[in-house]
Amino acid sequence: MGLFQNLLETYEKCSDAIGITPIDADGNVNEKKTLLPVFHMTFKSEICVTIDKSGKFIRATRDNKEMTIIIPCTEKSVGRSSGIAAHPLCDQLDYVGGINKDKLDDYLSELGAWKGDIEELNAIYTYISGRTIIQDLLNSGIFKEKEFSPQKDKLDYEEIRKIGVRFSVVMDGDTINVWESKSLRDAWINHVKNTMVCEDRLFDYISGKEVTQIAKQHPKNLNSLTANAKLLSCNDFSGFTFRGRFAEQDDAVIVDYIQSQKMHQMLRWLIANYGYAVDSQVVVAWGVDRDTEVKVKAQDGTIDLFKSLEKIKTDTEILVEISSLVYAEYAKNLKKLLQGYGSADIIKQNYRKICIAVFDAATTGRMGLVFYQELPEDDYLEQIYNWHLDTSYYMTAWKKEKDDNGRERNIPISYIGAPSYDDIIF
Repeated sequence: MGLFQNLLETYEKCSDAIGITPIDADGNVNEKKTLLPVFHMTFKSEICVTIDKSGKFIRATRDNKEMTIIIPCTEKSVGRSSGIAAHPLCDQLDYVGGINKDKLDDYLSELGAWKGDIEELNAIYTYISGRTIIQDLLNSGIFKEKEFSPQKDKLDYEEIRKIGVRFSVVMDGDTINVWESKSLRDAWINHVKNTMVCEDRLFDYISGKEVTQIAKQHPKNLNSLTANAKLLSCNDFSGFTFRGRFAEQDDAVIVDYIQSQKMHQMLRWLIANYGYAVDSQVVVAWGVDRDTEVKVKAQDGTIDLFKSLEKIKTDTEILVEISSLVYAEYAKNLKKLLQGYGSADIIKQNYRKICIAVFDAATTGRMGLVFYQELPEDDYLEQIYNWHLDTSYYMTAWKKEKDDNGRERNIPISYIGAPSYDDIIF
């Protein structure tokens, strides 16, 4: 199997985690590290508009800084850079505020085709159709001084048009944040699947399954450091993506829309959670299993390795322990440590395939796979062991201690170990 097939398999095995937003140690939610459902994306929002179930305005609030939320998207809107492509629920003021009539019409068209008899969606549709949102925000004192024209008597639409807006709907005493609603996410997924049409009996080149709808565009923003770069691109009609070799984009390769979504959502999640970034390049290793984390990372130095696998011990205890090892003991302890992680019951219960992939963006719009390898977990651990053994030598680390006067000082500690990638580059 290759990269794309392993991403699909990992997504299916992690299905229980889809849509669950992690909370960090400080109690903050992190949507960027959420495994997204298909046909959804992250979106930066700054204004929240609250309406009642009949579509009447109640209030509006503005955040101190943009917050990242999860919203439904269309195949066209997820990769939009120019032209008109509305998100069907939450979007920028350019689309929901009536600043651009064509964009507003496109937004209402998308929402109108989806809303059916869902009360929250009908409330938003009614409210936006009234075209009062800009005036309501003005009356609420939402806009900043810099967002008005120099004459201070009217808004500078160029300043405000890209502000993201989200909606809350008050229904029978309960306030529903539409961007957090699981029922709305499921409703959107079902809506998209029900509108898919494929005339010919074709098969997807990634999964081998019959195509439900051919993907005409693929998601961007897989790596936040190269946000606009796409791994797959097939809609460049003005360049030479397929011209000269094929008459149509589907002659080269056929990728199913749903499979493309799953693959890209999984890759985005893996990079956000496990990616090791160096400028525009990112290295990611994961296990093809429900537990995707690979604690033994190729880029780690010896101290990092011991730290990740011996969580009970403090950094100082680990540093003192490995500083007392002679070379023969270092090799023995290293093997013992790795075997404790990767053998016995762990391998019996969870014999995983480990994938290592390196991506880089040569241009702002294109991302490439520059290295890929997959191997069984025991082979992976054996190679890590050999690396740490073959490249080990005497190194120095610094431990902070306080002297008798309470002043902090750095104490050098010599130890045998292998350097991390950062150490080598430095």
